[in-house]
This record gives sequence, C-alpha cells and structure tokens, in this order.
Amino acid sequence: MKNSVIFILVALSVCLTACDSPLEEEIFKSNNEILNKFSVRIMVSGDCSSEENSGNLQGEDSGYVMSRAGGAAGNNTFLAGFETAWGAGDRIGIFSPQALTAPGAAPGSQNLPFTAQNSANSSHFSGKMYWGSGLHNFYAYYPYNSESALTAANSRSDVNVKSSLASNQIQNGNNSDHIGNYDFMVASPLKDITPASSLSEINANFRFHHLFSLLVFQFRSSFITGDIVSLKLTSQGMPVSLASGTTDLSQSTPSAGEEYTIRAGSSPSDLSITITESSEECNISSLYTKSAKLYLVMLPGDYTSQNFSLELIVRENDGNTQTGRYTKRGIKILRGTLYTVQLNLDDFTW
Repeated sequence: MKNSVIFILVALSVCLTACDSPLEEEIFKSNNEILNKFSVRIMVSGDCSSEENSGNLQGEDSGYVMSRAGGAAGNNTFLAGFETAWGAGDRIGIFSPQALTAPGAAPGSQNLPFTAQNSANSSHFSGKMYWGSGLHNFYAYYPYNSESALTAANSRSDVNVKSSLASNQIQNGNNSDHIGNYDFMVASPLKDITPASSLSEINANFRFHHLFSLLVFQFRSSFITGDIVSLKLTSQGMPVSLASGTTDLSQSTPSAGEEYTIRAGSSPSDLSITITESSEECNISSLYTKSAKLYLVMLPGDYTSQNFSLELIVRENDGNTQTGRYTKRGIKILRGTLYTVQLNLDDFTW
C-alpha cells in the first residue's frame, strides 16, 4: 500500500494585546501584553511512493507578526513595535510518534525541521513527513535545534526537548533584534488526528505559546550621561535563567500567563541574567522616551517574596565607567508577557 505524504506549509502569526496596568509602588510597570498564539493548518496529499505529490496550503492568519532580524539562521524572531515577526529561514521542529520519516520506515518522526519561506507578517513553513497507521499525534516547538530531541533512553518520552535560557545575553544597538536568540515556544499538542484518504485534506491548528517573558528597560537621569555597557539582574532566591532543562511537548497547555513545567536543576548562574550592549550606542538622557532601551528575556515566576538587585555599568562621555546598584522587591512575572521597567538612575547608588 502506498503512503500518503504529509506536506505541512505553515502560515504562523501572533498578536500582542495591549492593556496598560502599571503596578503601584513598583519600578516594574506592566503593560500586560500577552503574546498570543500561532495557527497552523496541516494538509495531507496524494498517493506516492518515492515521489512527492504537490500540496499547497494557506495557513490561517491569527495575527502576531514575525520578520527577520539577523542572528543565527532558524532563530530570528524580534519585536516590531508590540508585535513579533517571523524571518525567512526560521525553523520549527515537529514530532509525531505515529508518522513516518519515509515510506516503509518504522513509526516515529522525531524533531523534523519545517522552514519559513519568507519574511512577512505571516510566513509559510515547509517540510514533510509520511502517514503511518491509525490516529496520529503531532507536537511542535520553536526554534528548531537539530540536537534538541532527547532519546527514550534519557527521557520519559520521545517528545521531550532540551530548553535553556542564557544567563548572558547580548544586545547590539537600541533594538530588539537579539531576543530571537533566547526565545522558546511550545505548541499545544494535536492529538488523535485521523489520516485522510488520498488527495483529501485535514485541518488542525497548532497554537504556539512562549515559555519565557520579556523585560524592556527604560532609563533616565539628570546627571548620568553616556552609553549603557551592561545590566545585571540578580534574584535572591528563584532562578531567572536556565542553564539546561527539558520540556515535554505533550504536556497540557497551561492557562494564559501560567508557567510550563520545565524539568531543570538550578545552578548559581541561573540566579542572574546579564544583558551586555555591544554597539556603544545606547545613550542615556534625561527622558525615558529619549534614552535607549535594553531587552532582557527571563523565566516567568512569582518573585513577590524576594528582592531583585540591579547592577548597571555605564561608560560616560569621558570614557570612564561607573557602576550603579539598586534593589527592589520582586513581582509576579507572567509567562509570555512584556513588562516595561522604568529606571531612574538618580535613585541608584553610584
């Protein structure tokens, strides 16, 4: 019996909904912009043996924008205003324990890459796998990593992927181009999908969700001038970064803002994140709107029972560097949420 090949062309988009709700007596002002989900539609096409049947699919557009912003291939998401955009070459990884990698192969398609075809508000992702027998489950994550899949020998199932969040993040200029290097998203599982008959199609939706949260730091000062060198955020209890962890793609999708379960052991480096600015062009002025911004990706969590300490290094106009420090009570950081953090450097200890 011939196998049907699954052509998956994906148009993904995500929107941010703005809701301005500053937190009183906190340096953290939350815009509560929840990162919404992506849509994916799957097409099954044709009888084939070694040849690929043509299949086309226009995915459903649900809003959130992604466009290329540099960085490593397959990892190019960035902010465009209050939106995030795909970039050509971005790749997601898809798993199906029942689907085949080739006609006649054993069941089990692990970590197959599907690639964005263009940079736009929505982009097609292309790739293929083959129908096996019976009902199929599909799982997906972003960004694709060829070494991300864990084998059954060292994981609880064959849909676990490695996930991490760097404690040293690099920004180049007054922009968010770098955040795609630290982003990680998991799709809601597609379960019990029935293989279609020859030349028919099925529709199903992957809905992707961010694992992490984003802090956007704004600055002002009446006496400090120069360029930002780095900002270090240190937690006094809970991890804010993730040296290494494992995420089960088959877990139920948590409620909006709630955390995914990530199996990880904390290390000392997990308690801090340093964002380093490499362009020497992130200036400080007397107005938040005129100063450069820093974009830092961190783990979500309830930090209300502990303090955050901030250490800011500034290169002044005469070439000397100064280090300022500030401590503030933590707040609850919701998953997939953007927070604006306004820092008056006159309140720092220099």
